[in-house]
Amino acid sequence: MSWFHQPRTGKVRGVAAIGAGVLAASILVPSSAAESPNARATAPQKDYVQACPQRSGPYESIGDLNVRVGSACAAGEKPLKLALWPAKGKQGPRGPQGAPGAQGPQGAPGTQGPQGPEGPQGAPGTAANAEYGVANIYVSRGDARPARYATFSTPLGSPVGSTTGGQFRFSCSPAQDPCKISWGAVVISQRAGTSLVYPRITIHKESGASSGLPMTFCEYADGANNNLGAARVQRVPSVQAGRPAIREPQGMGAGSLDCGAAQPSGERINEIWVPAGDAATNYYDVWVTLTFT
Repeated sequence: MSWFHQPRTGKVRGVAAIGAGVLAASILVPSSAAESPNARATAPQKDYVQACPQRSGPYESIGDLNVRVGSACAAGEKPLKLALWPAKGKQGPRGPQGAPGAQGPQGAPGTQGPQGPEGPQGAPGTAANAEYGVANIYVSRGDARPARYATFSTPLGSPVGSTTGGQFRFSCSPAQDPCKISWGAVVISQRAGTSLVYPRITIHKESGASSGLPMTFCEYADGANNNLGAARVQRVPSVQAGRPAIREPQGMGAGSLDCGAAQPSGERINEIWVPAGDAATNYYDVWVTLTFT
């Protein structure tokens, strides 16, 4: 007959026998108490308590553990040995990794270190070193101010010179006679000083007096004078700043002046005059080549 009873909840329940069973139950040590040095000292590792699981009787008592003193378990009850010290079982397998924890608060910003010394200035970029040769070809008809008929430009930097040029056509009527061709040039650069330009200008004429007449040679200028010299032109920082300089007429070495206009000849001329026809307009094709060095 048991001296106390607990309802069945799935936990281990203890039932001690009357009399000597009370003494046996008093030496049971809970695992929490057995962790202390005193518990280990009073519970040698060789001591056990024998408990018998109840197999029969009332429904509420089946599964209870009965501690019997001095006798074996009843028939059909297999005894269990309950250790009186903290028993260490075999380590189980490692469980799955848990979910990552929440991110911690951001730390305070560190202080900025001292600024290092300034390094040496690098070489100027390509844009600062770039230079461009620009030339305008002008035509003045009659007493009118020279008008720009063509503009040619080229980047500089070739060791043998940078060449640019092209061709255009204009007309010269009897009311505009004589018509005058001139040229000017500058170098767009961030540098100061001057640069050299070597011009070549070829002119052909087509008469409008009657149809079917061929175009004929009119004039050829080679160099800035009759000694095959080069013209010296200004370096300017921008197109706008160079407008006065580029309108300055440069020299030409035209030789004998074969176009037929009443123009005085000389070693260096600033214009080439071309005439109109006797009673009709003449047409002139002008080919220009300019080499900047």
